[in-house]
Amino acid sequence: MPQFRPLQNGDLPHVAALMNAEAAGAGLMWRERFDWMVRDNPWTTGVWGEVLEENGAVLGFAVEVPHPMWVDGTSTIGWMHMDVWLDPSVRGGFTGFQIYKRFMSRHRPEVCATTTANPTSAAVWDKLRGTPQPGSDTALLKVLRPLRVAVSAAEHRLRGSSRSLPLSWTPAALAPRRAGAHQSRSAGNLEDLSAFWRRQAPRYTLAVDRTEAWLRWRYAAQGPPAQLVELTDDHGAVRGFYAYRLTRRGNATSIRVATLLDLVVDPSDQRATTDLTADLVARTKQEGAALLEVKGGASNIRDAFQRAGFRARAGGEPAYWVRLPKAQKHLDQDAERWNLMPGDGDAGLH
Repeated sequence: MPQFRPLQNGDLPHVAALMNAEAAGAGLMWRERFDWMVRDNPWTTGVWGEVLEENGAVLGFAVEVPHPMWVDGTSTIGWMHMDVWLDPSVRGGFTGFQIYKRFMSRHRPEVCATTTANPTSAAVWDKLRGTPQPGSDTALLKVLRPLRVAVSAAEHRLRGSSRSLPLSWTPAALAPRRAGAHQSRSAGNLEDLSAFWRRQAPRYTLAVDRTEAWLRWRYAAQGPPAQLVELTDDHGAVRGFYAYRLTRRGNATSIRVATLLDLVVDPSDQRATTDLTADLVARTKQEGAALLEVKGGASNIRDAFQRAGFRARAGGEPAYWVRLPKAQKHLDQDAERWNLMPGDGDAGLH
């Protein structure tokens, strides 16, 4: 009978092989980011996750990643439940439920969250009394290259399915770039970005705490490809910042899709919000994106993009779920002020 045990260093090749058996190359990409994501995580406690094993064979695994979290005005450590993979022979039944229940039980006094959910995992989070982030079942989209998107969409309808193919693994630039001027900034400027976030943080009841250490880790060179961009005034003061990544999706007629990973701006600064969204659109189009998507985020972020002409496409399951400890359970009533973004967890890694 399969048994759970802690994920160990010697399991990594077996986990990669398990993934590769079903999706060629998936295990390789996972291994490329594992050290950055888990083992070298500044907040790691030595708990990496679990494997499901039977007679020495690895049949499944789950990874959990600690993050600094901003919870009702206080910075604390929370946990993101990340990559979950099961061999087809053990899917269904209670195995998936056990994985999530064991994760939440280990971290009962802490915030537990996920940034991707399919119908199966969403049902499990619901049973375990998790709360979905409002609006996370809706994607905000802006078409940047209409003809390219139309052709790819037509092929998708004919085939009845599509693939999401990551671009080649290239190191992310640690130094944020100045919006508009397209100039590199020193890594030390991350302190300014974090200070700007701290001024905006009181607007939110739940978010990843964008400390300088978190920004440095999240956008490190060994992390998944991403671009971190800042918006400054004439005196160099930060007015906002965002991060995005590019993926290639589709089959024969594939398109590049830009996904917003993070965004921090003072929503009362209408000019900064307008400049930042315009810079994101212009930059991603210049880099070849045919479609720009925004998922998650607090309601004021979603509202800003809808004002900028993004169209809402509802459907599917909520993408972001949270299980709050009893002491913070009251925050469920103020979920509109949660600010979970793809860059917080595995939604920004694949």
